[in-house]
Amino acid sequence: MIYFFAGAHRNGSHFQYLIAQEALDQIGRPYRVLDPLPFHKRDLTASRRLLHAVANEKGTFLVKGHWYRKKELDLLRSLPNLQVFVIWRDVVDAMMSSYRYYYAKKQLERPSFNDFYWKGLGRWMLIEQY
Repeated sequence: MIYFFAGAHRNGSHFQYLIAQEALDQIGRPYRVLDPLPFHKRDLTASRRLLHAVANEKGTFLVKGHWYRKKELDLLRSLPNLQVFVIWRDVVDAMMSSYRYYYAKKQLERPSFNDFYWKGLGRWMLIEQY
């Protein structure tokens, strides 16, 4: 079974993924983490190849990606033995999290929230969620 953790950026999919890992560790169920790079790069060809390679294998596979576009979702729907977990967070909360996280991580000077929203990532977060 492939467990795919999806959702918009800063919505908690990584947290949800970590909970699944911890739960599997606690019950002693072995699992394999699939290479996240094709999913993070949104490389559909490499992602399709990787997912199809394990789709009919016995075992548990974990993968995470911020997938929400139609082509991505169509690929996920086409696979046997795949469960998608999506988590949504209040958009204002997610946007504020992104605002704080992005600039703290990059150690950049933080712009005003107005600039972040209109010139930066804020508008894209709304588009991702709706």
